[in-house]
Amino acid sequence: MNDDKSFQPATTITQAYNAVNPEQSLEPGDPRYVDFAAQRGDEHPVSVIVKRILRSEANQPVRHLKQLLAGHRGCGKTTELLLLKERLEKENFFVVYFDAASEIDMNDVDYSDLLLATMHQLHLQVEQSPLQLFLDIKRLDDIALRLGRVILEKEEREDIEATLKTEYRVGAEIPLFVKMMAAFKGFITSGSTQKKHIRVELQQRTSLFLQDLNDLIDKLQQQLRDKGKRGLVIIIDSLDRIIPHSLGDERKSNSHTALYLDHVEHLKAPRCHLVYTVPISIFFHENVSKAYPDGPLTIPMIKTREENGEVCDDGVRVLHEAIASRIDIGKIFVEVRDVETFCLASGGHLRDLLRLVRYACDYSDEQITSDAAARAVRSLVQEYDRLVKDADLPKLVRVHREKRLPSDSEFALLPYHLIVLEYQNHERWADLHPAVQETRKFREAWKNAQRQNPQNKTGKKLRQTRRAAKR
Repeated sequence: MNDDKSFQPATTITQAYNAVNPEQSLEPGDPRYVDFAAQRGDEHPVSVIVKRILRSEANQPVRHLKQLLAGHRGCGKTTELLLLKERLEKENFFVVYFDAASEIDMNDVDYSDLLLATMHQLHLQVEQSPLQLFLDIKRLDDIALRLGRVILEKEEREDIEATLKTEYRVGAEIPLFVKMMAAFKGFITSGSTQKKHIRVELQQRTSLFLQDLNDLIDKLQQQLRDKGKRGLVIIIDSLDRIIPHSLGDERKSNSHTALYLDHVEHLKAPRCHLVYTVPISIFFHENVSKAYPDGPLTIPMIKTREENGEVCDDGVRVLHEAIASRIDIGKIFVEVRDVETFCLASGGHLRDLLRLVRYACDYSDEQITSDAAARAVRSLVQEYDRLVKDADLPKLVRVHREKRLPSDSEFALLPYHLIVLEYQNHERWADLHPAVQETRKFREAWKNAQRQNPQNKTGKKLRQTRRAAKR
């Protein structure tokens, strides 16, 4: 994250390379922030979530919102979530925001890891708050002792603390719960075998753990009300990065459905408003809306083309603006039109747009030439060429032909891997990432499909005519 509100657009290639860092999220008020809501096609999801939370607060007793937010990786979710945090704080909420990827292992996520990480971050951010809030230290110590007895196989507090100090190098001048959480984070992120013991302990005593968590939250909610605050909201970012893998059971579960559907009641149990980021693939499961009736939200791509293939000038314009907010285009690019080339080649995916500029910097000394721009686009196409599996080519042909993403589970991972991008234009539609369309394997598959069924071209023209008539 970056909170540099005095940022000046880059004027040299070296500055430009750093200015378009695709991993850098923007804080609210950053001069590089561009509001893409209109070009994404729907009301800004931040505004929707704020409205929902405020309306939930008006109910007595309060019905705590459990909101799922999805979007293609790299579409700008973190920047929008930081904006959500600021908006909620202005509405007088106490907001705990944290990046799950820094707390737990995205290759192996269990609901117990997430709940314990939530409790850890809740404690840390309450302690750091200028509001002089506190959590029940005795309750936290009891949790730490239970974990210590299972993980460290020590019965007495003194022995647990000594082990944490000598074996895990956790400082002595901090509360026991904080020491245990430091050790826990090491177990979880390093893939330690101790992780299994922690999970078994929490899973066997889930009800007790959730009771502990909710008692802490209830007392905090009362403190917040006493200080004139509306209440607590927890925002958990980066869960969309959970690596998908099959669990090999009869239900064909995977790491995504196991967390969000098999343990939905656990994730919904905390007595506060919660916003979870989720992998976009989870929305292909028929039970999501039933499990989370608050209406899961998505952040669509920024339209660079309309559904009929025509260039969307507004989308290209705001993406151009996003680049201009970071670099002095006239000084960095020899040909300004190459910026539009990048906008179209990105498919409206902001991170890929920034990556294209960065790649072009790799091929440039003083300014980005059209040759360097073309090489950058080829580099992106080569990356996506490696992602496209031969077995998926018939599915990609179908998506490109129909301009929609079927709800079948076999299509679910295509948007997760950014091979297919979703857009919103009064209704949801989809198409292949432009880089995928330029891969040789897809072009050959598309050509073969057209030869085998020449009616496809006529059908496509007919659909375009119908859509134009509706408009």
